[in-house]
Amino acid sequence: MNPGDARRTLTLRDGRNLVWSETGNRAGPAVIALHGTPGSRHSFTVDEPSWATLGARLICPDRPGYGSSTARPDMTLVQYPDMIDQLADHLELDRFATLGYSGGGPYAAACAALLPARINRLILVSAIGPPDDRPERRAPRTRNQRLLTHFQRHPRLARTATTASGAAMNRWPERALAAMTKSMPRIDQTIASRPAVHAALLRDLADSPINIGRPLAQDMARLAQPWSFSPSDITIPTDLWHGTADLNAPVTDARRLHHAMTGSILHELNGAGHLLIYDHITAILKS
Repeated sequence: MNPGDARRTLTLRDGRNLVWSETGNRAGPAVIALHGTPGSRHSFTVDEPSWATLGARLICPDRPGYGSSTARPDMTLVQYPDMIDQLADHLELDRFATLGYSGGGPYAAACAALLPARINRLILVSAIGPPDDRPERRAPRTRNQRLLTHFQRHPRLARTATTASGAAMNRWPERALAAMTKSMPRIDQTIASRPAVHAALLRDLADSPINIGRPLAQDMARLAQPWSFSPSDITIPTDLWHGTADLNAPVTDARRLHHAMTGSILHELNGAGHLLIYDHITAILKS
């Protein structure tokens, strides 16, 4: 089963639709995987054999506004876990692991903090951390950090610019992906050029709503704000996977989270970039 084709829909209590896909072994341990920013359930379609071989059940929801899930512009980070709680009820999952990739990391962390009775493991891969307000860290160093800082300092202007750029992503997804790839480190450019990875990344953009810029702007505005829970509130077993050459989410994000989360394990991969999930998915799943 290809998770990109096995689209399923749940109508939530508020009437909005949550769309997800599945792959792997339905009788195996469940992993709810949350995609990045922007992204969709298609982000995890590349390594389907790994999930089946390891016996895991992969569940990939589109976050609100992305892919085919209904947008929720007013949603806060701590309101998202209720959607996952409803999805788990629908799927009759008592316990499951949550994987958060890139911009999906804060949402997965919120689920781990607020649903500790249901989530038995948290896996954060190339995840964005909470804003770092220490004076010596305020100067933005990466492209994403500059964008998040823009949302903090000039939110209205940042929303307008991001929404406008989203229209270009929808109209010219190949050009948008090429531009995104060009700003990546060489290791990520190599990974993104693989046909299967390229197809998954392109489908993330091509299968977006009418204007992917709207959910992207809403997402970035949320991620630019302090988390309304503390990473130290997360007490379940946690693995963090991060590359030292990541130009989207600096490895210092993972180090700060590791320091705050007692008992967490940090897998720091020297020379790896933001797309390390496509090279290390088997090791990540075995963890």
